[in-house]
Amino acid sequence: MTNNTHTRTIGDFSVINEQTIKTSCSFKFRPIDFHGKYWSRSGIVADFFAEFCIQPDKENAESSKSSIATNVNEMIENTAKYGDPPHHYCEVTLVLYDNYHLIIEINNDTSQENVESLLGLIDKIQANPIKTVWKELRKQRKGKTDEEKKTTSGIGIVLAIKDYEASFDFCVDQDNHLYHIQTKLLLNLNLD
Repeated sequence: MTNNTHTRTIGDFSVINEQTIKTSCSFKFRPIDFHGKYWSRSGIVADFFAEFCIQPDKENAESSKSSIATNVNEMIENTAKYGDPPHHYCEVTLVLYDNYHLIIEINNDTSQENVESLLGLIDKIQANPIKTVWKELRKQRKGKTDEEKKTTSGIGIVLAIKDYEASFDFCVDQDNHLYHIQTKLLLNLNLD
C-alpha cells in the first residue's frame, strides 16, 4: 500500500446535512482494555452510550437503545480485535442529531493486512447485494478457528447494513507502518 488516503462510503450521509446536534459523547480506550477477561467491558460501554443518547420519552426508546448498544458494541469489539498495536489509544464518539440520526465514529490504528481485508470487504459490499455478501461471509467462517475468522471478518459491518440499514464512511491514512482508520456508522433511529 502506498502513502495515501483511501475514502469509501456505503450509503447516504446527506440526511444529517444542516441538522443540529442534540447530544454527543466521546470515550478513549486502548484495545488491550477489552481483551481476555475484560471483553464484557464492550457491552457495558455500549449500554452506557445507548442510555446517554436516548431520552426515555422518545417513541420506541427501548428499540433505539438496543440498536445503539448493538452497533456500538460491535464497533468497539472490532476496534479491540484489530487495533494494532493493542496499547495505543482509540476513540469512539457518538453524535445524535435532532432528526434522530446517530453517527458512531471510531478512530483506530491497525496493520496493513487488516486495512487490505477491510477494503476488500467494502469492494464486495459495493459490488453485490448485501444478503449475498452476508451468506458468503457466514459460509467462509464455518469451521474456522477464531484466528482464521479474522481474515473473513466483516460480519458486524454487513449485519449493520442488512439489519439496521446503516451507512458507513471509511477513511484510511497511512503513517509509516501504521494505518489510521476513521470509521463512521450512521443509524436512523426513526426506523426502530
